[in-house]
Amino acid sequence: MANGPTVPVMMIFVVGPSRAGKTTLIERVLSEFAEVRLLDLDAEEIRSVNLIRARGGDPGGWEERWHRNLESIGREQAVGGDLIVDVGAGSLQTEEGRSFFIARRDAMIAVTAPWQLVHRRHPGRDAVEFRQTEYSANREQVYRSAAIKVLTASAIDQSAKKFRRALRKLLT
Repeated sequence: MANGPTVPVMMIFVVGPSRAGKTTLIERVLSEFAEVRLLDLDAEEIRSVNLIRARGGDPGGWEERWHRNLESIGREQAVGGDLIVDVGAGSLQTEEGRSFFIARRDAMIAVTAPWQLVHRRHPGRDAVEFRQTEYSANREQVYRSAAIKVLTASAIDQSAKKFRRALRKLLT
């Protein structure tokens, strides 16, 4: 017995280095898109890991994290409607994760800025480690593949304006 027609879903994936401004921009403009829901993969991961640890389990490494992310995305797809997925940088640690997002490049916005600027938003983090991780060749491949890029080197209002336009473009 069929469950009926599936509700169409427009999933927009927002990727970029840690602290490039993904969550800030989403929070800044989301209220203007009343019909759009948000899936914050980092927030989902924190909830999942807390539950796993509370039960005495081991959350595992990057592969396990990616599989939990994929489950979260799948659950939201089943709900239907338009969705913005705030992709935590950790979601890009596996080849499978990077391939997933690259395959969805037409529905992806990369939020980025020069590494030196973004690094300043990480007080105490080693510059060499930061650049090698957040701006690795593998992650840069994902950022470059995005249909739309939003540079966050300018003032927050200007970046939000660009991000708002990018969302509207993808939602139409």
